[in-house]
Amino acid sequence: MATAWLWWSTGKDGAWALHVLTQDPNIEVERLVTTITPTFDRVAIHGTRVEILEAQAEAGGLPDPMKARHRSDSVDILICLRIRTYLHTRLGSVVGFVMGTATSS
Repeated sequence: MATAWLWWSTGKDGAWALHVLTQDPNIEVERLVTTITPTFDRVAIHGTRVEILEAQAEAGGLPDPMKARHRSDSVDILICLRIRTYLHTRLGSVVGFVMGTATSS
């Protein structure tokens, strides 16, 4: 079984990604990952309070989310790369990192 961590914005796109992933018997979502603004202590993308973020993880049967704190939205990509490197070098059991955000072209 493949193990994945899901980048979590607390919004509908992330919720849909979690739903889709949990429907696949070959994938286990092990943890949610998000960025927190240190000034307001809220999820960077939607401004969701940390208490709600933690309640969402609990409702999904997952442990407390990994919370990366940053100074501005412009460093999200760097945080993603750091988390990916961490997963690769430290957590060999995690084989996927899923972004649950909708994009347009």
